[in-house]
Amino acid sequence: MNIAAPGCCSLPLLEIAPNSLGPERLYGDIFNFSWIDSIQSGWPLIAKIPVAQVWDWLSTLRGIRRLTAESPAERALFCLLHIAANIGVGPEDLIWLAHGLEAIYGGPSPPLEILRGRVAGFLKLPEDSLSMLKKGLRRFYDLRNAFSHGGFRIPHIISNELLDPEIEKQREEIIESCDLVRRLVVSTLQEFARADLRCLRFQEIPIGEPSRDGS
Repeated sequence: MNIAAPGCCSLPLLEIAPNSLGPERLYGDIFNFSWIDSIQSGWPLIAKIPVAQVWDWLSTLRGIRRLTAESPAERALFCLLHIAANIGVGPEDLIWLAHGLEAIYGGPSPPLEILRGRVAGFLKLPEDSLSMLKKGLRRFYDLRNAFSHGGFRIPHIISNELLDPEIEKQREEIIESCDLVRRLVVSTLQEFARADLRCLRFQEIPIGEPSRDGS
């Protein structure tokens, strides 16, 4: 439902069944924030789409009993589920969102310029927003790489900004970076649902250039 109308479904005290092995809760706030940010920034487009359309797409995308993702769309969806199972935004979200974005746009770890070009092309990036996307993805991947490879300033488990103002500064940096990539993933999945897609294929087309002008 949060793909159809982001933020409409939040289950802070979820109980699927007695002795269930499922998550204890799922939060819809991250989807709601993505929709609000999309409205404020104007790109990428996130909108309300029919629930029935999303359900039909999901039904053809995956088997009900399969709990491991196979297609790129499934991998991105499952990454969002892992994020939604926790309240707030943490550094681990950098890993989940990078995985989801790269699953859709041709991972693992395509060069950043290629990834950026694919995102811009599929989501119809306005020309005046190119610098925003470049800066945002670079900042996101700098944080993701630092967290993955040991360069991240790990906060204490207390994480009290009154004791250390750097805690709040770092938290805001993570939130802003994750907000952009989460919007890209949600918007792309909505486009998938509209067009009934499960993945994207990208082709590199070589174009020959004459050795001499006019010959």
